[in-house]
Amino acid sequence: MKMMMFFLASLVSFSVCAAPASPSPYMVSGMLQTPGTTVVKLVQAVEVAESYKDAVRDFRKRLSKTFPGWDLLDVIAAPVPTEAKSCGISI
Repeated sequence: MKMMMFFLASLVSFSVCAAPASPSPYMVSGMLQTPGTTVVKLVQAVEVAESYKDAVRDFRKRLSKTFPGWDLLDVIAAPVPTEAKSCGISI
């Protein structure tokens, strides 16, 4: 478990970037644990947000509603490269 936390913490240091001028997609991952057990669950989502911090905040809110009773151990996020197309943004 300590190794996983170290891994997640080290990824965070590489994923922080400057805030974009407009909302951008971020790949956000979180590790949940059932309190008092060794049961863990990895949850991932794409959040569209103004910044890294906003993406993490929105993801945390969603997890607290979707998985009540689970403890959130750690969260990481990284911008998703996008390509502008005539019909919108493609991920």
